[in-house]
Amino acid sequence: MLKSLTSALAVAAALALASTAAAQELSVTIKSFDPSARTLVVEDGTTYTIEEGVAVGQLKAGSKVKIMVQEKAGKKIITKVTTTTSD
Repeated sequence: MLKSLTSALAVAAALALASTAAAQELSVTIKSFDPSARTLVVEDGTTYTIEEGVAVGQLKAGSKVKIMVQEKAGKKIITKVTTTTSD
């Protein structure tokens, strides 16, 4: 019984770490932004969905941003957006 519980906890911990490791930070230029649908398309044509609670007030086409992305249920979800300045 104890061995089964230990194995189950080890699997749960591995899954938790795997989902954390799946997060990526990307520097992108916005091609288009739809605030009502909470979607962002970047210069390479990739479409992302912006998670509820993420501030989107300054986003617009042409802006350079850093995004934190996680894949959830097969969708690319933005969990954080930071605007960057151009040189």
